[in-house]
Amino acid sequence: GVKAIGEALKVNTSLNEIYLGANNIGDEGGKVIGEALKVNTSLTVIGLKWNGIGGVGGKAIGEALKVNTSLTTIDLSENDIGEVGGKAIGEGLKVNTSLTLINLDDNGIGDEGVKAIGEALKVNNSLAEIGLNANIIGAEGGKAIGEALKVNASLTTIGLNGNDIGAEGGKAIGEGLKVNTLLAAINLNDNGIGDEGVKAIGEALK
Repeated sequence: GVKAIGEALKVNTSLNEIYLGANNIGDEGGKVIGEALKVNTSLTVIGLKWNGIGGVGGKAIGEALKVNTSLTTIDLSENDIGEVGGKAIGEGLKVNTSLTLINLDDNGIGDEGVKAIGEALKVNNSLAEIGLNANIIGAEGGKAIGEALKVNASLTTIGLNGNDIGAEGGKAIGEGLKVNTLLAAINLNDNGIGDEGVKAIGEALK
């Protein structure tokens, strides 16, 4: 199973892309893949969508991001890495210099996890696209993203659809957008931003 794939990835030097979505690899599989990514130097794309990967697996992948220098794209959407995994991914993104796209949609990361990712976005300068749709992000998480947008110098696309950042989070993102000159696309659908939040974002886009 996934253990055999993990072992193979440790020594393989020719494979560039692997898609393992919807294979129910769980935390154990996440750990195996994390260990493999620490030593693999050829993979640029890995798809791990909808695999039942929880906090333990998310943590292992976060650890791998600290040392891996070849991956440019990772899809972890529709797992359950939660706050623990979100924090670990944030720590990984602080030092990773190769990733350009990470999809973390629908992972229950929450405010605390997103705060860690926000901190990472302040210093990461390789990531161009991040998916944080449907992650139970509230006002505090929205504020963290807003603060990150003030200083981030690489992001062009961010997905925040289907969260609950509300008016306060919306205002904070507006403040971030006032000074950010690089972001080309932001998805804020279904966030309960209301008039005040929308007004702040409108002002920022003038």
